[in-house]
Amino acid sequence: MAVKRHEQKMVDEVLGSLNMPTRRELDTSHRRVHALQRQVWQLQDALDDSGIAALRKELASLTAEVAALRGEAEAPALEKRPAPRRAAGKSA
Repeated sequence: MAVKRHEQKMVDEVLGSLNMPTRRELDTSHRRVHALQRQVWQLQDALDDSGIAALRKELASLTAEVAALRGEAEAPALEKRPAPRRAAGKSA
């Protein structure tokens, strides 16, 4: 084990002198990345549990329903519009 520790120390020194990340720095970076992934998973679970996805679906369906109702309301209004009148006494 002592030989292995000495070997790792030498490798770290060489990597440090070459301005490359050492094993300790890489381990730290991997731990941070994993912690961030864990946080993202927890946040996604919290969003799923809060019902945001269901609310977004309901909002989309209500928006489509309102758009359909507006389309139906405008169509009869266009058909019932009277023809434009010309002013009396003026010639064209």
